Amino acid sequence: MSVNLGFLEAFLGLNTTGITTGLARAQRQMAMASKRMTSIGKTMSRSITLPFVLIGGASIKLAVDFEKSMSKIEGLVGIASDKVNAFSKDILKLAGPTAQAPEKLAEAMFFITSAGLRGADA
Repeated sequence: MSVNLGFLEAFLGLNTTGITTGLARAQRQMAMASKRMTSIGKTMSRSITLPFVLIGGASIKLAVDFEKSMSKIEGLVGIASDKVNAFSKDILKLAGPTAQAPEKLAEAMFFITSAGLRGADA
């Protein structure tokens, strides 16, 4: 046999101040960390990426200048393209040991071949 003693209803109140404060602090710290990461990314971009872009641009310019000089030998002096290609390979090999830019060596070769020197004399 059971006895019904009535209905019990209760409301529980929780103190969430500590949790709310902790979550707000964590949110601020995450925002600060995000700002620091953004700053680091910008610094890396300026310090690392930009110099590589500049080096790449300079390399392209040097290659274009070298090709222009070699084209002058073929077009203005009238030396066949297979000979000019051979000159190009030789000039590129000389650039390191002579510590001269290939473009400067190609310009010198233009003046030498313009003077009429050919083959081993050039």
